[in-house]
Amino acid sequence: MRKRFTRRAIAAAVLLIVLLFALVWPLHRPGLRVGQPLPPGKVAPQLATGWDTAVLLAPDGSLWTWGSNLHGQLGDGTTSNRWTPVRIGQDRDWRTVAAGGDGSYALKLDGTLWGWGPDFAIPTLTPSQIAPGTNWLAIAADSGNLLVALKTDGTLWLRGRRFNLLATHVDAGGVDGLKQVGSANDWAAVYAGPDLFFARKQDGS
Repeated sequence: MRKRFTRRAIAAAVLLIVLLFALVWPLHRPGLRVGQPLPPGKVAPQLATGWDTAVLLAPDGSLWTWGSNLHGQLGDGTTSNRWTPVRIGQDRDWRTVAAGGDGSYALKLDGTLWGWGPDFAIPTLTPSQIAPGTNWLAIAADSGNLLVALKTDGTLWLRGRRFNLLATHVDAGGVDGLKQVGSANDWAAVYAGPDLFFARKQDGS
């Protein structure tokens, strides 16, 4: 009698565990999650990803980040990880974003260039202007913290750890870590990938 009761109790316990697992597992299993639509605004929304961070430019011109923040690469002034988007500052005049390995970059509507994270001579935990001028047009960054920037005058600029890959094409001068690539002034667009970048000229080449 005791053996039969024990077997029934074990079977009931196993059945209960299976039922609980079936109910709880769908709530925790990985998958695509869809949030609320972004409200309309003055800029096109953009999403950039680094090694383990994400940077979102919302339509209203605000800046949001989330992910690993061990070295302060999210730009929220802390080193706490954020697994949901957190707003960076209160500015609403951001225009373009790019994310690298340990640093992120952004352009404002006034044409200024900004960056944050540990990949700077003086690490900054919040967005700071990293180059003078108001004529920055486009940016792209790669996972190795290589930033490629384009000015409105058509010149191409570069900063990061891999200058040696382009030593014969990079000007020895430059400002605040940014150095001009060659002397051409007919560049139109820039694109970055892992340890490399591409640029398109105004003639389409």
